[in-house]
Amino acid sequence: MKYRGVRVKNIGPIASGEIDLSKITVFFGPNNTGKSIMSRIIHAVRLLDSPLSMRRSFGHDAAKKIPMDDMLRIYGEGILLHSALSRDELVTHGSESCTLTILKGSKAHDINLSFDPPEEAYSQYVDRLYSPEQASKVHSNSVYIPAGRTGTVQAFTEMTYLKLGFMDFALHAVLQSAKGAQSATAKQRAPKREDVMPPQGSLPPHMEQFHDLVARTLMSNPNRQFNKSFSNIFGGTIVKNGADKLRRGHIAYRDPHGHKAPITSAGSGLLASAPLLAGLHYTAPGGALTIEEPEAHVEPSTQLALIGEIVSVALSKNIRLVMTTHSDYVVKKILALVSSRKIQPADTGLYQFQRQGQSHTRINRIPVDRTGAAEQESFRDALDSLVEEFSI
Repeated sequence: MKYRGVRVKNIGPIASGEIDLSKITVFFGPNNTGKSIMSRIIHAVRLLDSPLSMRRSFGHDAAKKIPMDDMLRIYGEGILLHSALSRDELVTHGSESCTLTILKGSKAHDINLSFDPPEEAYSQYVDRLYSPEQASKVHSNSVYIPAGRTGTVQAFTEMTYLKLGFMDFALHAVLQSAKGAQSATAKQRAPKREDVMPPQGSLPPHMEQFHDLVARTLMSNPNRQFNKSFSNIFGGTIVKNGADKLRRGHIAYRDPHGHKAPITSAGSGLLASAPLLAGLHYTAPGGALTIEEPEAHVEPSTQLALIGEIVSVALSKNIRLVMTTHSDYVVKKILALVSSRKIQPADTGLYQFQRQGQSHTRINRIPVDRTGAAEQESFRDALDSLVEEFSI
């Protein structure tokens, strides 16, 4: 679906706002103002594509039997599923309804996300939407990288080393005592997904997709494009280390001098950034990538290098990029890329999530001119609010 943007009303803490999806879209503002909710909803919209394409996914014959109003309600169910949000989380400010409007050219689809549960007339289609096979399906056309990725990578690698390491050790000990030889299978076989991860369909779809991405990155040799980007920022590379007697092959960080160490020994900034680059190179050309807080665990100069690499690859692959951030370095880097003509002003969407009073948020677009200067007087105050969040 070639939609141009979305409009929201009474969703989570957001009272109102409209997002025109540019090639590079950045959300910034204080904590708990709705940036993550908005980015997850956009990711869900991109995954589902459009109500009409969802209709086709249920089968040609079935599509004819589903009225468009019902199809929009099923589409709303899909938004809730893929954004891992509930109706109770969305309806706020004393309103009885919250609305997502999908903008396509001069047309608009209004989707009420606070509707009553599905009626029996089309519950069979909603059941299919929520089936584990459908819910856990990985789509490379839209990839979501959550803010809590460092813990996920650490947990995944530690579980791999502990669970599979003990299994190999026990098998090795038995075989040594019985035959005096080590099993080649135990030495070489890579761990399967189910060895270290929850069953498919047991996690929210956007986290299911992220876990699959982590598993794919850590269970195989990272590709050349990934390591080129990684080296541009961190100097080293990520490699598959050989298996030893007690554990199967595992992933390692190789520094610029050629020294290798388990990935779990690397810094948290490296662990937080590796999934971003993996997602960047996994996303299909012409697809979409959503990244929460790319600056997490990364010092300022590396933040600038990381954003530069992400934007460069995204533009070369024609990937639509959405980023949420609390860092003024990230925002200023985007403006610097506009100033240096790496990004066109028309391709840049800079959105401030501004809290009104204690709870209401309004989304304001901040225009950017061709010199990379923000055209609103409030922009400096908006950047100052990011710094004040972390001031002592």
